[in-house]
Amino acid sequence: PYAHAQLMAIVRARLVGCAAFDADAIELCARKVGAVSGDARRALDVCRRAVEIVEHEWRAQPTGQAMPMVTMMDIDRAVKEMQAAPHVAFIRNASAQQKVFLVAMRAAMRKAGVAEVPLGDVAVVHRQLCLMHAMRAPSYEQIGVICAQLGASRCVLAESSILDVRQLVRLAVAEDDITVALKPDPVFSKLATS
Repeated sequence: PYAHAQLMAIVRARLVGCAAFDADAIELCARKVGAVSGDARRALDVCRRAVEIVEHEWRAQPTGQAMPMVTMMDIDRAVKEMQAAPHVAFIRNASAQQKVFLVAMRAAMRKAGVAEVPLGDVAVVHRQLCLMHAMRAPSYEQIGVICAQLGASRCVLAESSILDVRQLVRLAVAEDDITVALKPDPVFSKLATS
């Protein structure tokens, strides 16, 4: 994860030659994303969404004027809109074990360095996280059911419908969305940012 100053430099480097952003808007974007996840892709997504918002409003009111600059208000609207996405809301309202599974899956993916990991690896991390945080650790079969539930909600993609520890699974949501969804939760905020 990047600090807000690094994110600001990254965003400015990507926007060289583009006069569509107010300098304060870029700083706000970097600070907001830096405070949650520090993900450069998320910062660029926020900027892209802010441009889409400004462009949509500009096209809706044809005045013949040039498209206005993206301001701090536009960045704030883009961030709020992205935090209110349906999959973020689902994760925020998921069961405790589903949240642990998503965090465990992210940890297993980071450890392996690949996007797809065996369900068995996720299950081992899931059980370890539960034990470390004084939660009841589910059985491997129960973890398979949790995976199926998250698959049905389109948060996780599974190789096949037969849940087996060797089956490969991957996230269908951005890792950053897990952080955004769980950060306000006092129980999961530490897990989400680790």
